[in-house]
Amino acid sequence: MTADQAGPPVEKGVLDLREWDLDDEGAVTLNGDWSFHWNKRMTTADLHNGSMDKAVWSEVPSTWGSNGTARRTSLSLCKILM
Repeated sequence: MTADQAGPPVEKGVLDLREWDLDDEGAVTLNGDWSFHWNKRMTTADLHNGSMDKAVWSEVPSTWGSNGTARRTSLSLCKILM
């Protein structure tokens, strides 16, 4: 993959591939704004009832813990919508 074929960025947890042709343009990177939920165990219902609104947004790729919330050990849920 070349730099000009990285694909659209993830913006606030959404990767919009409607205009991207995987056959012609190839694979996409998953770079951009991912939602992280520190020390939370989430269920499928949480995805739909507003519990996901309390996300910490973090740029991917980046140094782990660069947003100041990571600890030496932690549990997190990270998510994007494609």
